[in-house]
Amino acid sequence: MKQISKIIVLAVFLHAVSALAWLWPSPTPDPEKERLQEQVQQQRRSTGDWQIVAFVLGIGCVITLVAGAAIGSKVRRAANERGQ
Repeated sequence: MKQISKIIVLAVFLHAVSALAWLWPSPTPDPEKERLQEQVQQQRRSTGDWQIVAFVLGIGCVITLVAGAAIGSKVRRAANERGQ
């Protein structure tokens, strides 16, 4: 019985709090805060663009390195075969 009475009291309290929520004014939007949030979002978008560019350039460098190593290896083998 004690458990049921505690649940009922809690339910009544929560209902009363939600019913009285209109008494507290909602916070007004702060223009400075909104401006700063927009600035941070713009910087994140810009950072994302640079990360994509850096990633593509990095992959291009790796591909160039591998292709150069393969070509160099073929040229060296061909030179060794001609020398013998």
